[in-house]
Amino acid sequence: MGANRPRSSSISSIMTTNGANPNPNFDVHTLYRIKTSRSSKKLDHFFGEQIPHDICIKEIKKEGLKALLQSKVPLCYFLYHLLEEYSHENLFFFIELEQYETFQYVSRVQQLATAQHIFNTYLTRNSHFEVNLDDKVRRTVTDAIQRKDVETCFETAKRSVYSLLESSYMRFMMTDSYHQMVSTCGELTTHYPDETRFAAVNVLLGYIEREHAMIYTNPLTDAPVFMSVSQTTKRRHELIKSMLHEFCRTLVGVEFNYYRHDPNDGPLPLSSAPSSSSAEATPRSPQQIHQQQRSPSPPESKSPKQHGKSKFDFLKKK
Repeated sequence: MGANRPRSSSISSIMTTNGANPNPNFDVHTLYRIKTSRSSKKLDHFFGEQIPHDICIKEIKKEGLKALLQSKVPLCYFLYHLLEEYSHENLFFFIELEQYETFQYVSRVQQLATAQHIFNTYLTRNSHFEVNLDDKVRRTVTDAIQRKDVETCFETAKRSVYSLLESSYMRFMMTDSYHQMVSTCGELTTHYPDETRFAAVNVLLGYIEREHAMIYTNPLTDAPVFMSVSQTTKRRHELIKSMLHEFCRTLVGVEFNYYRHDPNDGPLPLSSAPSSSSAEATPRSPQQIHQQQRSPSPPESKSPKQHGKSKFDFLKKK
């Protein structure tokens, strides 16, 4: 976790605020996910192919977080809000656990390795994507993995992080990002055109651009006293950038090539990604996603303009 980074609310603080039960709506979310999945399968069966079905804004207003988490395009705006409040790891962790539960593993050994990888990424102290959960929850997961209880090892952690997301969702509804989501997506649309999907991805790209400018054009980042902090911040930024790329590619079906952008060149190039239009169409294991999240180190020069349009290869391993 980056130095001096504000921490998101912990599950214990939410329990203190909301009462004894930290996850009153989690079971409802699970039932809603099953219902939504069945509806999508019925549509696919009726049309004879996979339909790019999404959740409309009216449904999100009615059902709240559980509907938003099943969406694709609207979820981009919620992710942007989480990035702004430094709690995006909660959503990444939750999505990974959803995939972990549904992925078809070839063996228990593979599933155990994936579980350990998820734990190392999100529940290890000072990891880049550490989720702010209680030690009791961490110990519960650790004990379950040691017992090789791969089916239910993350159940407590998933319930806890869902409560954190509920708290973030309540704040999200009061933001400009929420109103932008409503106005851009429309009330009843369930099949978003390219223009709407690109607009949602551009919101996330705006965050990347802003963070890039702050990190790579700050003269203090090269000062010896800030060097170690700077390298940690840069590494975290590259990982977030890679995760956003994978999020947009697999969930939203939009591929983008990120380079050190000259504002005079106009917006970043976007393109549809037909080979992976949705997470359901192309299931991927959490381990596959994290194996591909490593991105090259930034070039030595800190000036975006000096690099023109040399592209980053997000999926290239060091």
